[in-house]
Amino acid sequence: MLQFWRSIFYSDLAAPIFKKAAEMLNVTAQVCKEYCTSGMIEYGLRYFLLLAALVAAVTCLVIFLRKKKGKEAKKATGGRLAVRIICWVLIALLVFFGTIGLSTYKQLVVVKGLKNEGNAAKYNPENYTVDANSPIVGKKLLWLGSSVWAGFGTAESMSPALWMDAMTGTESTIEIKGGTLLANVNASIGGSMSDQKLDASTSYFSRLKNHTAETDPQIDLVVVQLSTNDSKGQCEIGTVDPNNFDFDSFDGTTTIGAIEQIITYAKETWGARTLVIGGTYFEDEMTYSGGQKQPLYLDMIEKCHQLDEKWGDQFEVLDLWHNDVMYENVKTGDSTWRAYMSDAIHPTKRGYAEWWGPYMIQKLYEVLG
Repeated sequence: MLQFWRSIFYSDLAAPIFKKAAEMLNVTAQVCKEYCTSGMIEYGLRYFLLLAALVAAVTCLVIFLRKKKGKEAKKATGGRLAVRIICWVLIALLVFFGTIGLSTYKQLVVVKGLKNEGNAAKYNPENYTVDANSPIVGKKLLWLGSSVWAGFGTAESMSPALWMDAMTGTESTIEIKGGTLLANVNASIGGSMSDQKLDASTSYFSRLKNHTAETDPQIDLVVVQLSTNDSKGQCEIGTVDPNNFDFDSFDGTTTIGAIEQIITYAKETWGARTLVIGGTYFEDEMTYSGGQKQPLYLDMIEKCHQLDEKWGDQFEVLDLWHNDVMYENVKTGDSTWRAYMSDAIHPTKRGYAEWWGPYMIQKLYEVLG
């Protein structure tokens, strides 16, 4: 079933539609396709049966009313038969596309937290004030990431950078594009090698190079989201060589090699440090966009700790996954967790401000204060 829907949404016929939608949402086309796919798998049968039942009920009502009026069935002429065929084809298309539309909308309501208490207006960044004792007021941050840094789960797509600026007084530049990888590779986050490819030009490092000492004279810290897209098995995670600090020898087609390229670029361009922030706990079946593999993400987190040891003060990692205090009184999947997270990957407004936020602020103070 998964491959069936992907074959439809990844077809050349559908490509222009998803290209336009991706431009409007500032994500890759694959993100749009995956949410249509996961929506159909999660809710498709439900809405298909609902629409089919509705059509059947209307049809029966029409037949009943015709008979009640005593109209005799007339032999259909060729023209009438053609009209009936066209009508039934249109009804079938309406049910089909209606199912896709309703299922995708339902999926986005859940994933983007449109009805989540954690996305209430009271959690907006403007409702928070700068810590009077903040030691990092005026520090320049460059946020580099994909959908999590884009605030994909906040309905209005509010980046966590906005909360950090509001609460610590930092000034942020936000370089984000949903559905992208750290690894500089052509890939498919859909998980099938036959799918349309994700272009390497959208990778983190490729986009970071758009920022130079001329375009951004001062950057004090590059804050990198440890992308869950790299845990979909479409790129190599790579290894950490504790003795290699040569930029040209880093394998940017791997997740770790790309991070080391970012570390080196930030240091050489601005004399800036790099902070990687890893996401909170998820289970494979909890990821609505499909394909994230927990073992791969845990491997990425572990190797970021190795990078921390290797690079010393030049690199820091904030590991939100292995944070026992963070999970006190919060059970994954319960009402509190759902107020913090719109899905297993993307926090809500409240999640950014009150769950991830305190630990992010603490780390920023530690690194820059």
